Amino acid sequence: MKYLIIIALLSCLSAFAFAETAANPMQEYLQDPSSRSFQQAVNALSESAEMGSEINKTKLNLAYIANYEADRLISELVSIADSLAAGERFTLANILLSREDYATSIVIYESLNKEFPKWSCAWRHKGEALYKSRDYASAAVSLEQAIATNEEHYDAYVWMAMTLNKLERYPEALKNLEQSMLLSDSEEDGGDEEFSEQSLKELYLELQQKIK
Repeated sequence: MKYLIIIALLSCLSAFAFAETAANPMQEYLQDPSSRSFQQAVNALSESAEMGSEINKTKLNLAYIANYEADRLISELVSIADSLAAGERFTLANILLSREDYATSIVIYESLNKEFPKWSCAWRHKGEALYKSRDYASAAVSLEQAIATNEEHYDAYVWMAMTLNKLERYPEALKNLEQSMLLSDSEEDGGDEEFSEQSLKELYLELQQKIK
């Protein structure tokens, strides 16, 4: 919803800009969007920014067409998702997840689950998408598979702890969180950036209180 509001505001601003000028590369791109017309619009706007001409309006227009082009490309890729390589589908699903399009991302993760049932990351990310969709029971099933296919999957244990907490299965939630803590020291990349050390500590204390 927040993303759509931002796009609507930028659209209004761009419409105002169009009323002030004659035909330009940005208009041409929006009338006939393609990778080529997008690049031409970006080049024109970048040149305008370098000249210091209406710098803030130029930045807004760049942001607008960047979002517009991202929407166009993602829509195009979703329409041919079945023909994409596994890694490409996984990346597309992750992009959709980050854009809060949970329903579409889940469909793509499920296709990967069917074709690659031992791929832990696809199960884990689907679990996250289901959790954020508030389908906690299904999230738990997916995360259970993520752990079954990789018993050292740190993120899967954390998401499972959060999911089981929502399902009021507090002892199990605490057990999964404690397991994630055992694995956290071996995580070279620090695991999921969504989990701060403070947030995990708070969840740990919360679960301890609920079990008492």
